[in-house]
Amino acid sequence: MLKKYRLEITVFLCGAALMALELLGSRLVAPYLGSTIYTWASLIGVILGAMSVGYWWGGKVADRGTNEAFLAQIIFLSGIWSALIVIVNFILYYLLAGAPLGIRLSSILASIFLFAIPAVLLGMVSPYAARLKLDSLTNSGRTVGNLYAISTLGSIAGTFAAGFFLVLYFRLNTILLSIAVLLALTAFLLSRRIPRGLIWIGIFLFAASILVSINFERLEKKMGIMAQGTLYDEVRILTMLNPAGRPVRFFQADPFSVQSGRYLDSEELLFEYTKYYHLLELWTPETRHSLMIGGAGYSFPQAYLRSYPKATIDVVEIDPGVTALAKRWFGLTADPRLKIIHEDGRRFLNSTTDSYDTIMIDAFRSVFAPIQLTTREAVAAMRSRLTDNGLVITNIIASWRGPKSRFFQAELATYREIFPSVYAIPTSPNAPDDSVQNITLLAFKKPTTLPTNPSERFATMLAYATSTYELDSQTVPFTDQYAPVELFTARAIQQ
Repeated sequence: MLKKYRLEITVFLCGAALMALELLGSRLVAPYLGSTIYTWASLIGVILGAMSVGYWWGGKVADRGTNEAFLAQIIFLSGIWSALIVIVNFILYYLLAGAPLGIRLSSILASIFLFAIPAVLLGMVSPYAARLKLDSLTNSGRTVGNLYAISTLGSIAGTFAAGFFLVLYFRLNTILLSIAVLLALTAFLLSRRIPRGLIWIGIFLFAASILVSINFERLEKKMGIMAQGTLYDEVRILTMLNPAGRPVRFFQADPFSVQSGRYLDSEELLFEYTKYYHLLELWTPETRHSLMIGGAGYSFPQAYLRSYPKATIDVVEIDPGVTALAKRWFGLTADPRLKIIHEDGRRFLNSTTDSYDTIMIDAFRSVFAPIQLTTREAVAAMRSRLTDNGLVITNIIASWRGPKSRFFQAELATYREIFPSVYAIPTSPNAPDDSVQNITLLAFKKPTTLPTNPSERFATMLAYATSTYELDSQTVPFTDQYAPVELFTARAIQQ
């Protein structure tokens, strides 16, 4: 039976392998370029382009004559390259992470180097197999249609297998090497007439890829880095000494920034901007119930529980894998006053019926804010969930002035449309105006003024607060229909 349907099995498995590689692509590229719309656009565009070349080339070669041994060699070569991705990705990690090419060009180049060759080779399989299968012109349409349908079913199977199972339970390099083995076995299923020299080359490169993978993991551990995949990201936990010699731990999903951090010798908040969330004390000193969207290492939620023993806090974190890492590496423990919701922040805002004294937003993936939380509609949903005297405290990553401030200015304009009082505070006021920093927005449900005599702790924070920031003339608020968040952010980090 295997012999009778070997071409159908071949196109099914090759379709599955190709789509699994595409899904893995975002995880492979994210550690040095981030996980953005640019990453996905580059992957999809490059792979579709490479597949088109493969369809054309496979059909052209098939018209010159076909044999199963040649198709088996094509599949075997795609398996070799799948294993080589482990090595190529290791090289790209160091070449592109700090290259001044811009995120869009870097994403395209990474996609080409990693996936163009296997996509071309696997794209050749269906047209070549169809030509092998044709025995007459009377049934050519049905034969070609059946093979392409089977290939598409394989692609669906590969998509679900990779997205729902493989990336959740196995390391990326393990999956890549498994795909390489699958393609090699598929080639042998089709034909045993694969040149011995090609087989030895494949074995050598496969072994080299295993060694690179093992040694890269050992190097990371030696450097205090623990890598782990989650539902949404390939996360690295970094443990080191800071410039002052204090032990610190960071949560990092890409090279542009760290998403959370903590001291290992103290409960003190590590990042200056997180201390600004405590400004809630000035307007809701008897705070009872707060919401924070964005968990990461749960540094501030833990500080909140220590600082406000009578209050409760809900934390919305989209990725349950992140919460698991916070429990393992950042001291997060169960607390009856802490409720964790694994859900998209915007979806939660739209569905919850709870009211909050304070809503805090710190949901950046890298330096890129989730678009669905930046728009006028999202901000209106936040306002609707506040108590009468409530406020929203939002963290923004941008510059205070200049071209890199476009995201900040657009977000400020968005909040001003919904809230009667909005204050902006640069958390690094002594930094140059055009340097990227954390900026805090305070948005009040009722018209509100700043306190005239705050404590020294808060007076320092509020010294640079302003409600009269003058926006550039081209600034427009973000909406669900138009929110170029990634465009503004990409321009900021590459200038």
